[in-house]
Amino acid sequence: MKDKPICAIVAEYNPFHNGHLYQIQKTKEIIGDAYVVAIMSGNFTQRGLPAIADKFSRAKAAVLSGVDMVIELPAIFATQSADIFAGGAIKLIKSIGFFDYISFGAESDNIEKLKEAAEFFASPSAEFETVLRSCLSEGDSFPRARARAYSSVTGSDGDFLSHSNNILALEYLKHISLLNIDIKPICIGRKGPDFNDEKLNLNFSSATSIRKYIKDQVIRDRNKSLNENDDILKTTMPLSSLEVVLNSIDMIGDLSLEDNLLRIVKYRMITENELYKKVFDLSEDTFNFISQIELDNYDGFIDKANTKNITAARVQRILNNIFLEITPKLVYDAKIIKKIGYVNVLSVSKESRELLSVIAKAANDSEISVITQAADIKKLLFGTGKQDNTNEKIKRNTIDKLRDFNEMTANVDPSEKDEITSRQMLELDLRSSSLYELISKFKIKNMDYYVKRL
Repeated sequence: MKDKPICAIVAEYNPFHNGHLYQIQKTKEIIGDAYVVAIMSGNFTQRGLPAIADKFSRAKAAVLSGVDMVIELPAIFATQSADIFAGGAIKLIKSIGFFDYISFGAESDNIEKLKEAAEFFASPSAEFETVLRSCLSEGDSFPRARARAYSSVTGSDGDFLSHSNNILALEYLKHISLLNIDIKPICIGRKGPDFNDEKLNLNFSSATSIRKYIKDQVIRDRNKSLNENDDILKTTMPLSSLEVVLNSIDMIGDLSLEDNLLRIVKYRMITENELYKKVFDLSEDTFNFISQIELDNYDGFIDKANTKNITAARVQRILNNIFLEITPKLVYDAKIIKKIGYVNVLSVSKESRELLSVIAKAANDSEISVITQAADIKKLLFGTGKQDNTNEKIKRNTIDKLRDFNEMTANVDPSEKDEITSRQMLELDLRSSSLYELISKFKIKNMDYYVKRL
């Protein structure tokens, strides 16, 4: 039984920095004594990029910096657009059932303004959809088109919808409303530079700028050791987080993760017929366009693919969908799932280990499984459940490779559909971990090695 309230924070901690620490401190000032449980992206992020450090290292950094427990946001949600990302996080919150609050950062701390917009977008009008299509046809990006359409229809200023954290805050509030969850939202005004700012600043810097600095100044400058670059980074993130992240990066030895990912994606585009039919958000026209780009450098490839018809962020997510083999059906099933059947605990602080029994009881009451070790995953995928034909089909495949379950789920009883979808989602989590290891620990000199791994 929990002895104090529990607050969720949905985050990527890529890496954990002073802005995240500020959010935790402000949250506890507002609530008082409370547990903070982070729902964190795994090895791949909402931008469709591999994280700068693996999920366990980032989770460790978070608990060393004040988070009580870190659980994983399933990869099917963590790697998609804001609507799917936030919807998955709120659905996981509802599935576990022990959260009292959710805290999120935003460029605007006017939560009533965000709630008003969230209610509007929970059920947008036909007029809005018409104006939105008109703005898109004029060449606006989707965020800009949505802001313009919102302003036109409601008469309210829609510029706040163009900011990354405001968009996520709105989506959290929208899905709380749609799922009718009894949870109190707390909005913390963002401190420091914009989410996308690439300039490193003292005290408060964006995760984007920290990653850029590490890649540009630390990893690529082979004449300096990691420790020689610590001083400026110490001003932007807690020391415990810095040490964990740099240790993880030091083990990788080379941050060419995106370039390695691109090489595998290009191999798939060349060798697999009609790949666009198998990958979420990949149209035939987009496939034909990006498959003709000959650049092997990831940043150069994205710059070339970024046009008025498709944003860089969307291209990145499409490449990641190809890489992780994320199918349209899996995304559809994950979006309509009523309850996520598992929660993966990545880390818990020594001072808050009682949370393990709290989450175990909540999961038992909600009839979902708690994963705290590898054996729990094996049990969920292959273990002691009903030995029906579905399980037998799963056993005949490898954990490593996510399959398309279209045929498997065609004639499944609706009451078992959530269980099967949850299993697919868990397999994708495992696959993403395996492929992250592949691109981070190995220099891919030829595709034969990749083929053998699969």
